[in-house]
Amino acid sequence: SHADFRYMQELLQMIEVKQIPAPAPIEQRWSSSSSSRMSPAATGGGGYTTMDDVHSWVGIIMYLPTDDATQRTDITEAFFNYKKECAGSLWG
Repeated sequence: SHADFRYMQELLQMIEVKQIPAPAPIEQRWSSSSSSRMSPAATGGGGYTTMDDVHSWVGIIMYLPTDDATQRTDITEAFFNYKKECAGSLWG
């Protein structure tokens, strides 16, 4: 369905439009379904995935490359703002 690629395009567009100081790289991985009930890619149990499904995972990492407390606070605040924008625009 290419939903994974559309998601990344929407994420990148949101970053550009809202001028979010997003760190790079943005990591995207794929995995198959899992029979483990603890897995977010679990099958069965009334779930909506099958063993043939492929799941896409997007990792957004905010690095703290400084020991300066003020800079670390600013970076952390920017990350939470980034997360808030993702939740409002992409995770609904």
